[in-house]
Amino acid sequence: NYGHQMGDQVLIECVKYLLHHIRVYDKVFRYGGEEFLLVMPATDITIAQQISERLRQGIAAIKISGPDNKSISVTASFGLTLLDPDVVVEQSIERADCALYSAKSAGRNCVHVWEPTKENYKTEQ
Repeated sequence: NYGHQMGDQVLIECVKYLLHHIRVYDKVFRYGGEEFLLVMPATDITIAQQISERLRQGIAAIKISGPDNKSISVTASFGLTLLDPDVVVEQSIERADCALYSAKSAGRNCVHVWEPTKENYKTEQ
């Protein structure tokens, strides 16, 4: 709606927020055009959900100055999974992506955890 420059500004503001609100040992990687991979070492799924929910709420509260000095709000959807030592890393990332797809399908601006029994997830390959 606002063009590439505004999209870039939104990404910059979101990453700044993430970097200032994650733990010192967590890492953020750009994984796609507007997707990021957040790695939270030695974190169980309950804590990861709590952290992601806090980050989601914080991003939703950011006000970005848009055209004509109008404030733009953004939201974020999160897909979570634990890194599974029995599968390749790419498959764990695919699981997180499936959970993200589920969060987006559920209306966006939420946190979903990968569950192998969910019917609405894409089939793993």
